[in-house]
Amino acid sequence: MRKFNIKGTCIPEKHYMVNLDNRLETITSLIEEDSYFIINRPRQYGKTTTLSQIKRKLSGKYIILSMSLEGLADETFKTDEAFAEEFSAEVENSLRFNKIDQRIIDAWNNVNIRRDPWKDMGRRITELVTSVDKDVI
Repeated sequence: MRKFNIKGTCIPEKHYMVNLDNRLETITSLIEEDSYFIINRPRQYGKTTTLSQIKRKLSGKYIILSMSLEGLADETFKTDEAFAEEFSAEVENSLRFNKIDQRIIDAWNNVNIRRDPWKDMGRRITELVTSVDKDVI
């Protein structure tokens, strides 16, 4: 029996929700065209539910790194090094959640991010996307 949900991500099998098919098709097209997009709405408009459904729809085709920088300490954003370190940890958590091979996670962690955080992060990302068998989004 489905219920109304007002406290988080809606799950179609459990909750009443609006039909997202058109929205998901549009977003899927943007992803497949390598386009950027923004989901920007006030509270309770279904942003998290939409992202959850995109992940559900595309997880067989892509490795989806799902992360949030919400709620991180202010110190995270004070220096490039601090941000790179926290971002790296979030990527690692997402890789683990996706059950990515430990060797790939180890390779992600083996790049030193202390010299030039942005260049080093670029190298890490390049190494990641070339070492897996699916596109990464």
